[in-house]
Amino acid sequence: SELPEPGNLVIWRMMKAGKPQWQGHAGIVLEASGTKFKSIEGNTNDGGGREGYIVAIKNREVKKVTNGLQVMGFVKI
Repeated sequence: SELPEPGNLVIWRMMKAGKPQWQGHAGIVLEASGTKFKSIEGNTNDGGGREGYIVAIKNREVKKVTNGLQVMGFVKI
C-alpha cells in the first residue's frame, strides 16, 4: 500500500545522495492520517538516529528524500 494504515508494517530504505543503499529500517504503524503516521520502532534513539538503544514511538511522514530513510511501502499484516 502507498498510504499507511494502523497495523501495517512500514519498510524504509536508506538513501544517500538520491541513491538507494543496502541499509533499511522497519516499524509498525500505530496511527495514520493521509501521509502522516505514528509508528513504533526499535533500534532508535531520542534523536532519531540509527545507533539505537530504545524502542520508541515516532512521528513520520511519507515523502521523497535524498538523504535519510525513504518509505518503500506498507505491508498489511
